[in-house]
Amino acid sequence: MKAILTPQNSTSITYSYQAVGDVLHATVNGVEDSFDFTGMPDGSASDFETVLEPNPLIQATKADGELTVTLLGWYGNTPVQGEDETDEAFQERLAEYELAKTEREVTI
Repeated sequence: MKAILTPQNSTSITYSYQAVGDVLHATVNGVEDSFDFTGMPDGSASDFETVLEPNPLIQATKADGELTVTLLGWYGNTPVQGEDETDEAFQERLAEYELAKTEREVTI
């Protein structure tokens, strides 16, 4: 499943996404929910009901049988280099942070 992650700033939200076939499993702040797109015809859907707060699923689109979901992708505060952290390790964390602040397509 393809996912487009739309960046959102938050220091208090933890999340993860996993896909099994056309079923998206989402966890937000330790609460899990699933979205089953099995059998969805080509087209788009939005406004999903979920127990997750906030709802991370913005849109689902199926084209030629391929599913793409648009999801919130949270990122926190700008990283600060730790006293014992190497410059290389810090630069790697900083690059991951900067990437999280951009809309990007990933496979889940």
